[in-house]
Amino acid sequence: TKDAKNVALVVVTATIPANGAQPGDMLDCTVSAIKAKSIEGGQLLLTPLLGPRTDQPTVYALATGAISIEDRNLPTTGKVTKGCKMEAAVLTN
Repeated sequence: TKDAKNVALVVVTATIPANGAQPGDMLDCTVSAIKAKSIEGGQLLLTPLLGPRTDQPTVYALATGAISIEDRNLPTTGKVTKGCKMEAAVLTN
């Protein structure tokens, strides 16, 4: 946003539960900053989460929300609780 005082380049990941996930499911996601001092108090802007195949880029989920730091010793890694909304089904055996 135009009022942002600081921005950080981040990697956003989510772990699909062992029983899979369906569109609309809300998962926690992890946010890890690259070359930042801290992401404490930060806000993750809407971020598409793509699948592992670069030849078939598929948006599996969208993530957004307030970042919370779980370990004060790692201020560059945080979590967005229920911040990842599944857009595609991921089925597991």
